[in-house]
Amino acid sequence: MSGRPFVIALESFHHLSSLFHTVGPLGGYLYGHRTVPARDDHGNLEWTSEKITEHRYADTTIPSQLFAQPEAAHLAAVIFSNSATVAKFHRMGTERGYGPDDVALLRYGSVLDPDPGADRPRPHAYVVGDYGAEDHETCTQSPTE
Repeated sequence: MSGRPFVIALESFHHLSSLFHTVGPLGGYLYGHRTVPARDDHGNLEWTSEKITEHRYADTTIPSQLFAQPEAAHLAAVIFSNSATVAKFHRMGTERGYGPDDVALLRYGSVLDPDPGADRPRPHAYVVGDYGAEDHETCTQSPTE
């Protein structure tokens, strides 16, 4: 990052599911590649990389691989998190007894499946606070922990 003084921090809130759907496309835009899964003749999962040269939406086209663009010469990094949300702070407060007694929070979604042959995430759900204090969520914890 030496000599590159500019950093962009962003989070996507434009749609109800934008935090989930932004992760893959953002990486493709920044680096100009997407990972493509396929099964071989024996059913084993294989991953290949596919080059992306541009992105289109309606009548607008922009080049891919932001870090390689001349306009990004001073860009050191793009910081993105899809978990540092108001919902995370609601859960953390509820776990520690700051939420209303007549409200329960359910966290659900999907997490990375560590099985090398998995081609889909694992379902993930729990009632917030329905576990010991040693398992309280932290600011830096991801859903896979």
